[in-house]
Amino acid sequence: MPGLSSLRSLLPYLKPYRLAISGGVLLVVGSAAISSVIPWVLRDGVDAVGRGAPAGRVWRDASLMVALAIVGGVMRYGMREVMNGVSRRIEYDLRNALFRHLVTLDAGFYARVRTGDIMARLTNDLSAVRMAAGPAIMYFVNTIAGGAFALAFMLRIDARLTGIASILTATADGVPHTTGQARVLVRPDWVGLGGGLPGRVEAVWFRGSHTDVDVSTPFGSLVIRTPGTTALA
Repeated sequence: MPGLSSLRSLLPYLKPYRLAISGGVLLVVGSAAISSVIPWVLRDGVDAVGRGAPAGRVWRDASLMVALAIVGGVMRYGMREVMNGVSRRIEYDLRNALFRHLVTLDAGFYARVRTGDIMARLTNDLSAVRMAAGPAIMYFVNTIAGGAFALAFMLRIDARLTGIASILTATADGVPHTTGQARVLVRPDWVGLGGGLPGRVEAVWFRGSHTDVDVSTPFGSLVIRTPGTTALA
């Protein structure tokens, strides 16, 4: 895959900071674990109240939740500080390597390539690479670890309900709901389209937190995303 091969070329620049990256990943996993434990402690406290436990037990659970939240906050700060810091140092190394390569090129190269394109490589493109070298790793690990911990706790509570919820989640996102005609609002400076762009709604995808509407228009297909559940007449 081209994307993976491009990421492989970044590995030599990650290697000098492997210890820092490993520490940042451990902080990410630890913060995800703590975030998963807090609801468990809350459940224990609510159950204790229902059983008529003494107030000291409730205060103990509340104090534990506060302590876990503080530790989790410190770990989240640490993971961002480490991973963002590493990505900045990698960006600095990449920019120096690119500059060393540019000074070896002949005048013909600079006659063929626009200066703006070169500056874009040195600024915007390297900033995008920095995101892949730090924050992208952090968010990827956080998503995987958080999902794994949540699934483990769900299985421990009730494996059957976890299976049902997983099946519903997997299938609900893949069922389109078709409907009829629609008019899509467009930019007012598009001449001749003041009343909206005519089109046909091909499918509506209800995805929980948002809704994606697939619309075919004379200019091609559009995907319109709206928060929540969209009601179409």
